[in-house]
Amino acid sequence: MRYLVAIVAVVLAIWTGFWFFLAGQIEDGATRYLAEQAGRGREIRYESLDVSGYPYRFELDVTAPFVASRDGAVTWQAPRLRAEALAYAPTHIIASFPDSQSLTLGALRLDLATERMQASLRTDPTPSLPLDHMTVEAEGIN
Repeated sequence: MRYLVAIVAVVLAIWTGFWFFLAGQIEDGATRYLAEQAGRGREIRYESLDVSGYPYRFELDVTAPFVASRDGAVTWQAPRLRAEALAYAPTHIIASFPDSQSLTLGALRLDLATERMQASLRTDPTPSLPLDHMTVEAEGIN
């Protein structure tokens, strides 16, 4: 019985270390990607960027995201954006959009309200994570 408890404790410790290592990689990668986009002239702001979901999933929460094109003619903002992947399927990412979002296209401003809006992305399991396919679903759009 002692050996079983020791084995479980070791496995749990390894998984915990692995999860926190990957969570750090996800947060660093997202921050780096957003900084690269800003370096290309896009305006990108957010209040906070956090990774949670231990032990079964990785949830990336971005609070108050704002994105604008180089010339500022196209903007998007929302109170929150969440992307999550299950630990055993990290190349399948589900992005959940909030019930309200704002999109500006030149002089046209669209305030979008939805009952539910999600995107499902699947990437190839290579270091650059190229997009394999994506599906977007929205219900109750106003």
